[in-house]
Amino acid sequence: MTWEDITIGQFNEIIRIVEKHSKQAKPDEIQYVVELVSACSGKSKEELLAMPFDALHTFYNEIAFVTQPPKGRLNDKIRVNGKKYNVSVNIKDITTAQYIDYTETLKNDQKNIAMMCAIFCIPDGHTYNEGYHVTDLADEFYDHFKIVDAIGISFFFTKLLESYVKATLSYLKRQLKREIKKAPQNHLNREQIAKIRESITALEHVGGLI
Repeated sequence: MTWEDITIGQFNEIIRIVEKHSKQAKPDEIQYVVELVSACSGKSKEELLAMPFDALHTFYNEIAFVTQPPKGRLNDKIRVNGKKYNVSVNIKDITTAQYIDYTETLKNDQKNIAMMCAIFCIPDGHTYNEGYHVTDLADEFYDHFKIVDAIGISFFFTKLLESYVKATLSYLKRQLKREIKKAPQNHLNREQIAKIRESITALEHVGGLI
């Protein structure tokens, strides 16, 4: 078993288990192993506790990979739970609706990797959120989307959006300087300056969320 076998939901459970036991003054090693093996294998804790200790130890060896962080991968096409999805890997292909949903997710629930993946993985033959509900897709992704794919997508788009925001901010700030230098500043010029400043403020807010 490797990180490539682990779903978003399993990954979140692994994090919960590690954080819980790390806070304990005297961690129970056996309980820790049982919970981790259960999260990774899908076997119940009761089933694992009923096994011979040697068998449980073998399972633990199989999940030794959890001691290393997963590495993401990115593809423009992906299959999840038997269904095909197209991944928007170009900022020019991202719609306004996707952009809004992504920034709202960053603002309200940065750890919701399943929703981030649902925003950028479009079911084959569909356009974004047309003929399906992105929230339903996020629920399905939570249980079936592999964490290595999820990290690749979420990391890629965070970095991509960060680069886009920086470049756009730089452009708008240069444009603002040009507009301010114009003389005389008529009514239309003042309106343009106000719009640019509003855009800069909005993008700086987005940049602070990334």
